Order: sequence, then structure tokens, then C-alpha cells
Amino acid sequence: MFKFTGYDVSSDQTSGGLVPGREFYAAFNGAEFKISKEDLSKVEQSQYVKKVYKNEKVSATLMDSVPLINADDVWKLDKDGNNCITSGKECMTGKNVTVAIIDTGIDYTHPDLGGLNSTVLERKLDKINTQSLNVFNPDYDQMFVVKGNKLAYYSDNILYLYNFDTKITQSFNTNNEVSSIIRLGFEGDTIAYFGSDSETNVKYICIIQLLDLT
Repeated sequence: MFKFTGYDVSSDQTSGGLVPGREFYAAFNGAEFKISKEDLSKVEQSQYVKKVYKNEKVSATLMDSVPLINADDVWKLDKDGNNCITSGKECMTGKNVTVAIIDTGIDYTHPDLGGLNSTVLERKLDKINTQSLNVFNPDYDQMFVVKGNKLAYYSDNILYLYNFDTKITQSFNTNNEVSSIIRLGFEGDTIAYFGSDSETNVKYICIIQLLDLT
């Protein structure tokens, strides 16, 4: 649990600490607190806090996005593509235009989508590895790539290539200086990867030419 302890925010070591209302991990590492101005100054001085922002209510506007996509220029046109102010015809506003929005959270039981007679097909997922993979790190990216009938992925500093047709997995050792892989790409008979040396923090771009893709 994310918590500011008494040691973090006060010289009073008997303090119970500040418990957050919400915690954030995906977009950034942070938390939300309701605290007094006195506690705020203490939090800002903590070595564990990079920055404190006031949680204010904001409203989204279209003042920047509308001209960015030139929507306001379209509003000046009539249905023939001419300037509606000059032609005197009705300007294009989207009136009488039907817009359909399909969201991933659709209700498949809705009559327009098959109703209660819809059939949900489920299949058992195939497990292609037997040992746990060490790939999770919030700073890492592109952990696997699928191209045609092959899947390229990694664990620590070992590359793997799985063939969906033959069900065979090949493994490849990386450059000796690479202790972990950060990102990989796969095209044709070549795997390119971005590796890191944990001791020196040196980053490498390496390429493996695959001679046997069976």
C-alpha cells in the first residue's frame, strides 16, 4: 500500500502517516491526498516526493482541437464544397447525418446484435512455455512480436521464436554484454532487439539473423 509514514512527512516519529485516497501506477507513480497546508509543506520537502500538484477540476474545450483538424473550415462549406457564405446555401453542420459508434463493451444480447440467441464461442488457450518468463518492467516495451506463423518473445536476455505450425520453440542467446532486453522487432528472417547492460547501464541495438526458421 502506498503510504507516507511519519518519518516521511514529519519529524514526529509517532505520527500515523498519511493514507492516500487514490493511488496511480499506470500513467505515473503517484497518489492523491487530502491534507492541510502544514502537511503539504512537509510532503513537498520529502526526499521521496518529486512534485506536488493541486487536484483541480478542469473542463475539456475544443478551442485547439477543432482548428487542428480544420473542422471550422468545413463548417464554411455547403454540400457542393463551395463557400456557403458566398453561395447562400446551407452550411455543413452535420445536420441529418447519422453517426454510429461501436464500442468494445457492446451488449451482444441486444436484438440488433443477435439478441439472446447469440452464441458465445470460447476456446482453450494453448500454453507455449513451461517456465515463468521474466519480462515485466514498467519501463520496458514491445515484449513480443507476431509475424505470420511465428511469435518472437524474450525472458531476461534470452530470445525465443515459436512456430505456430510446428509448435516448436527456438531459443537464442543475446550479446554477452546484454543482461536484459527492452524492446524487440521481428521481420522476415531477422530479429532486432534493444538491450541493456544492468551494471554499466549501456544500451545496445543488436540483430540476429535466423538461418533456420522451421
